[in-house]
Order: sequence, then C-alpha cells, then structure tokens
Amino acid sequence: MLKNSIRIGGWSVFTILIVISLIGCLGGGSSESETTAWVRIDSPVDGFSTGNEYAMVEGNAAMRDGSYPDSVYWINNGASGSLPQSTICLIVCLTAFQGEVPLFPGENTISVHLVDGLDSVTVTRYPQVVVSGSITMDTGGLVPGVTITLSGDRDSMITFETGEYYFSNLRDGSYNVSASLLPAQSSDCLSFTPDHHAFEVIYFDDISGLDFTASQLTPCYEISGHISASTNPDANLSGVRMTLKDIDNNLYVVYSNVDGNYYFRHLGPGTYTITPSDSYGGIYMPNTSTITVTENDVTSIDFVKSF
Repeated sequence: MLKNSIRIGGWSVFTILIVISLIGCLGGGSSESETTAWVRIDSPVDGFSTGNEYAMVEGNAAMRDGSYPDSVYWINNGASGSLPQSTICLIVCLTAFQGEVPLFPGENTISVHLVDGLDSVTVTRYPQVVVSGSITMDTGGLVPGVTITLSGDRDSMITFETGEYYFSNLRDGSYNVSASLLPAQSSDCLSFTPDHHAFEVIYFDDISGLDFTASQLTPCYEISGHISASTNPDANLSGVRMTLKDIDNNLYVVYSNVDGNYYFRHLGPGTYTITPSDSYGGIYMPNTSTITVTENDVTSIDFVKSF
C-alpha cells in the first residue's frame, strides 16, 4: 500500500442516489447525450497544497446511456494509470472510483477520464526537506548541549545533545539557523562561527552542512545526575523535566534521557537550583537541590521518585 496519501471527504449512499437520479434525467435526451460520459472528482479539493508524494482521488462516473463504465483512469504531468472502481446499477450504472495518484514537485493538474468525459483538480506539492549540521570545537570534537534556533517562515528552538542537529519537514521559504547556549550566562563560555546560516527551501533536496565552530572563551562547567525510582533503584526514569534556575531567576530546562541521566552543560561559575517534575504529579526526593559551581564539574546530583 502506498504511503503518504491524502484522503479528504468521501461519498455517501445518499449522494450516490442523488447522482443516479440526475444521470437518469440527463440520459433521457438526444442520442448525443446518451453517448457522452460523465465523471466528477469529489476529492481532493481543487487548489489543495500538500507535502506528500501521493493524493487520494475519489469520485463518481457514469455513462449517459446507462451502460457499464469499463474503466476510469487518471493523467498527471504525462503519467497515467487506472483507478480502482466499483459499480452500482439501478436505473443506470454509476461507478465509484478511488485511488492514489503520484504527485510531482510543484503544481499538478490531475484529470480523471471516462471515455470522452473528464474532470480535473489542481494540487500543489511543496517541498518538505531536512536541514542539518553539526557543532564542533575549533580544537576538534562535537559539542553537545548547544541550542539551535530556526527562524523565518517557521520558528523553532531545540537543544541538541549529540553535537549534531536537524530540522525536518521544512516547506518552501526563507530561514536562518543560529547556535547559542542557555542559560544566558553560558554565552560567556563559548562563541560560535558563523553567527548564523541563511538558506532558502526551494527544491526538494535536503540541505546539510550548515555547521558551526565553537571557540572557548572562559571555562565551562557541567551539572549532571541520575533519576531513579524508589520502588526499584535500578529503574531509570526518562523524560523527567529538570529545571535549573540561576540567581537571576533565569530558567533552563532539560529532560532525563533513556538511561535516566540529565546534563546541564556549558555553565559559568555560580549558584543554581535544580527541580525535577513530571506531568504525572510525581514526588521527588529531594524536591530541589542547590549547587554552587566554582572550578569543576558537579556530578551525582541524583533524585529519586516516589510512587
């Protein structure tokens, strides 16, 4: 089964009966009307835009003389194919068709044909690309815990723990990506070159290599720890929201990973308070922890959740 299809609307028994009645009335005229085919596309909506590779096309078709429609087929940008169909015959025979039509980049005019009858819709397929890059030290090695901000036709801010970043499903438009550190005082630790990358999504090709180089300004430090369960000390709790607050009440949030570990990276010297929480109303011991960072990383600031 083809993926990434669009299914909009549909037809009902009531609609079919109404259409059959209309066809019956129209088919009772001249011999010319009796030999003319009739077809209608119910979906997708004309002028629809999507990033998907296929559109689900469905509708109704009939022969004016009441005969059985042999086939229904689509044409789009020089490509063609047949559409699966089922037929109901009462006064006349009505075909209900439904099938996936491949979309080409840009504008698509999908026409559905039945002998000499046809209908068409316009569907625009826009780009959905992945934009990616990395953050490395000027002395070598990836730099985890850097916040990458995407701005432009879509805004997003994500802290990436691997030293590599990506944004997916970007459609056409103009964008910028920039690298920074959170909380605010961390900006004293590292500087990034360049200060941003500007790019445009026009084509359907992914964009890679939007890299940043970090240079050390002052020493950076790290606070880390582990989250476990009181009922099972060996159980690692992932997805716990860890909030760090500095003396100016600036907040910085990270989440524990699949191993139950969390990291606040690139911190300048200072005093910080860490508070764990989750959406289930869990109780943690301790409920907060205050740490002073001077000239070394601080590890093993652990928390235990009670159930």
